[in-house]
Amino acid sequence: MKSKIEAILFAKNKGISEKEISKLTNLSTKEVIRILNLLKKEYEDDNKGIKLTCENGIWKMQVKEEHLDTVKSLIPSEFPKSLLKTLAVIAWKSPIKQSDVIKIRGNKAYKEIEKLIKEGFIEPKKWRNTRKLNITKKFKDYFGVEEEKLKEIIKEYTKN
Repeated sequence: MKSKIEAILFAKNKGISEKEISKLTNLSTKEVIRILNLLKKEYEDDNKGIKLTCENGIWKMQVKEEHLDTVKSLIPSEFPKSLLKTLAVIAWKSPIKQSDVIKIRGNKAYKEIEKLIKEGFIEPKKWRNTRKLNITKKFKDYFGVEEEKLKEIIKEYTKN
């Protein structure tokens, strides 16, 4: 069963819930969680290039941080380039007024901001006649970035 769950995790690269795995394997959610935790421990081994993460009950396989530079050109982005640019502006200047993002990125950024809020990568806070936008923990976890390295990474990424 462990290998079957591992195959499911590999196939569902955007992540999958314990409940969905339970339905696919006909195992109890409790048994699925036990196996997932075993797999997670196995992937913590230094000799592994990937790790198993869980956020809000969604499990997924991710490349370990130390190997991201090696594989980043091989992984297709699940975000359109314009959305990434808007996210980069927000991350770079965070917290930033929404009106400033619109000045920098144009009116199309309204839809991109809403998508980023919906996906949980940024959070809005009411501020005067606009909103202040800030990156979230999900952003940091997803991109595997620590706060102090963030601006350096964004500067390098936005050169291209």
